[in-house]
Amino acid sequence: PQVATPVFSPASGSNVPVNATISCATPGAAIYYTLDGSLPTQASSQYAGAIHLASASTIRAVGFTNGWTPSVAAVAYYGPPATPVNARVTRSVDASSPTAPVVTFSVTPGANAACVAVTEWVPAGLVATSVTAGGNYIASNNVVLWGPFFGTNALVLSYVAMGQPGTYPVRATWSVDGVGGGEAVGTN
Repeated sequence: PQVATPVFSPASGSNVPVNATISCATPGAAIYYTLDGSLPTQASSQYAGAIHLASASTIRAVGFTNGWTPSVAAVAYYGPPATPVNARVTRSVDASSPTAPVVTFSVTPGANAACVAVTEWVPAGLVATSVTAGGNYIASNNVVLWGPFFGTNALVLSYVAMGQPGTYPVRATWSVDGVGGGEAVGTN
């Protein structure tokens, strides 16, 4: 089993100063967090109570418990309201690969981007392999997650969709600076 993803209160995007709290739905899970954008490990700060943030900050949190897979990293931004960054995300499928289709996201954050995350729900009957760096395939939820990535660099994210030939519904979402960036729903 996998530890539930931590949840922040107040929600990401709230103004500072703020006392941010983190919770996890998995009983007995310990939450570790960072304020520098790095992925939390059990060597990071352990959450013990509200975190007072006086200036703009990004918190990343991961839940851990013995014998379980650590949670997906949660991220929250607290500070002045985020300025829309006009990110451009395109999704393409290359069906000419000799082994299986390759699904690719090209992400171009706007000039003020600070954080980008992309999620692709893999249709039932397919599995994801060869996920690019910075991404994880969570087989139990049949989802591919990338990010968060910090900065304004363009990204190319991809995975190979293994399964039976056919037409499948797709659903992908992305967010930039904690502001919902969009959603793509369709078939490929």
